[in-house]
Amino acid sequence: MNPRSLKTLLWVKQRRLDELERRIQDQAAQVAAAQAALAQAQEHHAGCEADEAACVAKIAALSASESFTPDQIVTLGHVLQGLTEATRQAAEGCTRASLKVDEARQQLAQLRQLQQRAERQHEQLVERRDRRLKEIDQEAEDVQDEESEEAAVARRVAQTRDQERIAA
Repeated sequence: MNPRSLKTLLWVKQRRLDELERRIQDQAAQVAAAQAALAQAQEHHAGCEADEAACVAKIAALSASESFTPDQIVTLGHVLQGLTEATRQAAEGCTRASLKVDEARQQLAQLRQLQQRAERQHEQLVERRDRRLKEIDQEAEDVQDEESEEAAVARRVAQTRDQERIAA
């Protein structure tokens, strides 16, 4: 492969590396966003659990009190059911957010593997180009050495002929 073709191929590989770097940065931002969403979901879940626990405590306190009325217990029972459902949904939200974090991390790892492979290919092409350029330089030196030797031989032949003419 000639040096010009290798140069073009290196340019294409470098563009691929640049594109992968941009995609890695974008994916890293997506991982960070997914982690932030997970933290928010976990906070929401903790808040729901706290609200549910407070409602249970309020029901227990009302039950122990002599001034409670059955309609208060029934009302708080319905509130507790709503809070329990909200806690369940918040737990599902945490699970979904956790899966999104894992998925984003896997995609980031895949992109990094692609980047490493592309970097190895780029380095191999650089080495191949450098070897080819050295070969071309060596060939040029060999040709120049051959031409110098031919010129030296031609001078010696000319000197020998001149000496033979002078002697004759």
